[in-house]
Amino acid sequence: MKSKVAFLAVLGASIIALIFALGSTQQAEIYFASPEKVSSQQDYTDKIELIIKTLPLEKKIGQMMVVGFKNPYFDDHIKEMIDVYGVGGVNLLARNVNDREGVIKMISDLKLHSEIPLFIATDQEGGDYVRFKFLSELTPQMEIKSIEEARRIAKRRGEELRELGINMNFSPVIDYVNNPQAYLFKSKRVFEATPELIGKLGQAMIEGYREADIIAVPKHFPGYGNGTLDPHTNFAVSSGGDEFEKWLVPFQYVIGQAHPEVLMTAHVVVKEIDDVPATLSPVFLIEILRGQLKYEGVIITDDLEMASTGDLPIGQLVIQAINAGADMIISTLTISKHKGIVEAVRQAVLENKINEKRIDESLRRILKLKFERLN
Repeated sequence: MKSKVAFLAVLGASIIALIFALGSTQQAEIYFASPEKVSSQQDYTDKIELIIKTLPLEKKIGQMMVVGFKNPYFDDHIKEMIDVYGVGGVNLLARNVNDREGVIKMISDLKLHSEIPLFIATDQEGGDYVRFKFLSELTPQMEIKSIEEARRIAKRRGEELRELGINMNFSPVIDYVNNPQAYLFKSKRVFEATPELIGKLGQAMIEGYREADIIAVPKHFPGYGNGTLDPHTNFAVSSGGDEFEKWLVPFQYVIGQAHPEVLMTAHVVVKEIDDVPATLSPVFLIEILRGQLKYEGVIITDDLEMASTGDLPIGQLVIQAINAGADMIISTLTISKHKGIVEAVRQAVLENKINEKRIDESLRRILKLKFERLN
């Protein structure tokens, strides 16, 4: 099919050149290398609507995905996910890390290859839960006791991540856990504090990351609670009981005080509230998180390849998560699953199981954040 370049447009002083690739039967598609930081919302609102109007459905779905890949370099897996599906972000795990120079080169390749800026995300919580062991700020979260310390540690950790090219950290953990035998407690991944102090320490860390130009992602809403089993390998069921209202206190506090741009869900079943994991529950994500707690930012799921999501195929899980209110989903393993997610959601849109306006709603939140925070 023959195609030709129709025109090169500049939308205002801050907009980047948009190349319209026109074919005889193809709808124009918009690509851009990197949105500039802008001074007012109106500067990018029109750009976002133009992108949504012209971006193919497969790449709209791709923007809702944060995927992992196997190697410590820019491999064919992640290349295809960026080129063909336009994924919104990558999740860097220990398997992607050899040394500082390799990480910097890999992240540079990722950013240069993507048409829409990527969220380059990781879990650098400190203690045993780190991806970059060669960095210096590795304080376990449980050892953080004061607001000043929380802000200082997050800022320093964020600065080290930013030097590598990371722009998003899945931290801090603000689950309220008070059982020393609980999975999150034993791994020192939580604050050992009251729900009220957890909220204040979480706020300080979010603000510290923000000072370092890192997007903080507090987690795991509404909390995994005092469960003793690892939710990565086990189904997570918790009876919140009288404690459930305490679970919400840290989240309510950081939403009201720190205004986090992104917040991660938990795959926990709280029997008194719903019979499906919170990640898949409109009761949790729409009624409680959006409605009761007034959260307006991006909702991202914990990894949907964890055992605690249940036994359904991952494509069905993603459809449920999107209909429940999730804006972005994490899938960290295989390319066949990543492709399956895109196809399952695409088919769900065609069959009216997901309204495309629902996809566009998430895309607005994602692109708004990218325009505001990514270079």
